[in-house]
Amino acid sequence: MKVLITGCAGYIGSITSQTCLDNGYEVIGLDAFYTGFKKNIPAAVKVYEGDIADTDILQKIHLEHPDLDTVIHMAGFIEVAESVKEPEKYIENNFTKAKLMLDELIKLKFKNIIFSSTAAVYGMPKELSAIPESSELKPINPYGESKLMFEEYLREKADEINHIIFRFFNVAGAYDNLGECHEPETHLIPLILDFALEQRKSFALFGTDYPSHDGTAVRDYIHVRDLAKAHVNALKEFSNSSANLNQAYNLGYGKGFSVKEIIENIEKVLALKLDYERKDRRPGDPAYLVASPEKAKVKLSFEPDFNNIEKIISDAYNHRKLFWENKLSCKS
Repeated sequence: MKVLITGCAGYIGSITSQTCLDNGYEVIGLDAFYTGFKKNIPAAVKVYEGDIADTDILQKIHLEHPDLDTVIHMAGFIEVAESVKEPEKYIENNFTKAKLMLDELIKLKFKNIIFSSTAAVYGMPKELSAIPESSELKPINPYGESKLMFEEYLREKADEINHIIFRFFNVAGAYDNLGECHEPETHLIPLILDFALEQRKSFALFGTDYPSHDGTAVRDYIHVRDLAKAHVNALKEFSNSSANLNQAYNLGYGKGFSVKEIIENIEKVLALKLDYERKDRRPGDPAYLVASPEKAKVKLSFEPDFNNIEKIISDAYNHRKLFWENKLSCKS
């Protein structure tokens, strides 16, 4: 079976591409390289360079792969802070262009799409408890809003193309030489690891007065390899005439770790003590974002292999250490 993966040069897209290859899928990749890097793409992927809204490229892909009818749509902008500063950029890329892509794929008789959404669609949950998919969808930033807009469009088109929506919680870890590499880096675990590796001069913990057990914000961290595996499970559903299609699923473990606990676990894995700054909360940061993963476990047979925070940190550390030892950049 063939699958088209948009955003194949990104952190998650490249590892999902490799995981699909590992499971016998032929992967066709599409990436404009706005944020992804060519070096990330597994050699076996047939890559097309271009924008998701470029109908000529989509038609070319269809012409050269007429039996291709399934897409994993991972291309998108993901930085919350940037989305607040440049909301039009996020609505344009994450919704308007994605809408144009979907319309063209429907014309080309694509049957199935898996969409990478986000826990940001839940906004600022009021309860300090695991979030089921039935929770209120009320994003508080343009990033979450843009993802929710495309979710809603997929639901409108459910009679024309099957969909599975995955709402990612915090993705971390690495797969061999494939790991996080953003310019600039904004994600918690690689930021702390770079500080520990003396590649950052400082690290700040934002907020120590949240209503959590230790005063710092709590998040659900999922290993990127488990997240990629969930996509393979979803691909199988399209072949099974399953009743589990046209639904949204959380991808997380259902267990939260505070920022302080992440720091402590990194100190444990690396056997060192970090001297970091403590600053006031950033506006818009929820106190508690933890998935209820039961729906994916039951309906998609999602059983994680790497549900261990020390494993997530260890894999991420090995990747970052090799990265800096070889004096690499994200592009090289």
